[in-house]
Amino acid sequence: MPAESRRRASATASTFSQRDHDRDDLRLRAASVASGASNAAVASATAPRSLGRILLVLYGPTIIFLVAGACLYVFAFMRARQLSTSGRAQTSGDELQSHFLLVHGVRDITPQAPLWLAGFASRTRPAESAQALLNIPLWCKAIALQANGMNMVGESLEDSERPHVLISLDLIGGHQSFRRKVAKRLESSELGLRPGEWVLSFSHTHSGPVFGDVLQILHGNLSLEHKQQLAEYENSVLLSVTELVSEVLKGLLDAKTSAQPVLLRYIPDVTFSAAVDRRANRESELRMGYPRRGVFDHSVPVLSFESMRTGRPVVVVYSYAAHATVLTENFLYSGDFPAFASLAIEKVLRHEGENALAVFVPGCAGDQNMFPRGRIEDVQALGFGLADEILAGIFDKTKVQSVIQPLLRSRFNELEISFERRISIAELRLMARSTAWYEQALSKMYLRKLKQLNMAETDNVYPYPLALWAFGRGNASLSVAWLSGEAVVDFSELLRECAGSRLLVVSAYAFEVMGYIPSKRVWLEGGYESGQRSSALYGMPSRFASSLQDSICNAIYRMQFDLSTGAGKDQPVPAV
Repeated sequence: MPAESRRRASATASTFSQRDHDRDDLRLRAASVASGASNAAVASATAPRSLGRILLVLYGPTIIFLVAGACLYVFAFMRARQLSTSGRAQTSGDELQSHFLLVHGVRDITPQAPLWLAGFASRTRPAESAQALLNIPLWCKAIALQANGMNMVGESLEDSERPHVLISLDLIGGHQSFRRKVAKRLESSELGLRPGEWVLSFSHTHSGPVFGDVLQILHGNLSLEHKQQLAEYENSVLLSVTELVSEVLKGLLDAKTSAQPVLLRYIPDVTFSAAVDRRANRESELRMGYPRRGVFDHSVPVLSFESMRTGRPVVVVYSYAAHATVLTENFLYSGDFPAFASLAIEKVLRHEGENALAVFVPGCAGDQNMFPRGRIEDVQALGFGLADEILAGIFDKTKVQSVIQPLLRSRFNELEISFERRISIAELRLMARSTAWYEQALSKMYLRKLKQLNMAETDNVYPYPLALWAFGRGNASLSVAWLSGEAVVDFSELLRECAGSRLLVVSAYAFEVMGYIPSKRVWLEGGYESGQRSSALYGMPSRFASSLQDSICNAIYRMQFDLSTGAGKDQPVPAV
């Protein structure tokens, strides 16, 4: 982390207690959680110097007396002003009634048995044990949000104050079948959420278990015993998601004891320069000091939900465009670098027994890796380094931090995106003789499917889910675009151009992960992320058509236009 960032964070963190918010103390205490170091060792490492104790004893009473006098003066001045301007005081009170209600919760979803780990084809055995790396679990996290006191003119209570739920899972992704199971439960009459009012976000860690049909061709040769274990694990995660969402939604109904009134701040100008374009850089060259090439997005969007009672962040949602694949040779469960970043953030923001929650939602990371990779020390350094930058941004009150108007609405769509081509039975039979093992496995799967469905060729479209959450309105607004699949980094800039001057956060790996989502540039260049080979590993009959980028950008633009104006959906879309 740059020295300037360290000085900035150290200075601004003084608004909170020294013990909780010293950023050097952060590394020691967060690392102690991961390594199991004793509290006594951490306390001795952060003990104040003897000179500070002497000064406190000599001048402490004088300082207390001066502060108390200043407080009495300010109180008398403010009381006199309140009595003389009671009308304006009442207006201020009304404004304070406008806020979000927030409830958050977590579930440990670390498997109880050593299952096969997802993502890397090089793995030849299951996890070494059921223990998570450095005892940091895989988490299912949920936050429920509801606008309170902001029923806008011309909008029904039903639209402007309906609850929304974000669910984060430390898993490689979910398939279409899992998304539909979740939708059936969350959109039931009991929970009553509508499409778009809930979002599944997968961290895409490659140190979690194989999950459902994600990368089904890559993991298709597992034994029946392993497949049965994985099916049972998927059912347990589905139950955890359902129970946790039910819990946080019920908490919103009990605003006095469970729900917290919060303000939402967007933290600007947070960056972290660890992601590299894996299509344009070789790690061996980067280790030798070669300059980084290609396209990347080093921005770190941060949403800070701050308690109206204490002024402290209680939930931090952050995003970064990089694969959670730092642990390349790992055989223990881990959430990878986001797990270490969230751990450090939560440790710092914990206050007087009240736990804070940090939630990671991936950016458009389809073609982005972290560097360096491979060692446990790398994942710790990258996670804690990312946390440093986020905390520095939160504590830096010298920058203008936008307070977002307490209003939240959403739109959801299932686009019918086209495949590049349909595959006939005759082509599948030819593919069965291919020397590529994944083509043989793909042909076998689709020959069986087509026979069962009495079809002559594969489908020509795929139902692609995406959503938009719109916080606030006008200048005090922010939108989050939720894209499915492994969207490449180009989509961040493409969709921000569509948004114009409005703040827009773009998060991929939402709802389900069915394959790579290439931009036009990547589609034309070819390669793994363009879908030429990866689509087969994901079990897709072919890669998506070149119209994919336009379809997604047009859909997000129309959602944003609809939410910002309430106008129809046949508006002209800017070229992207």
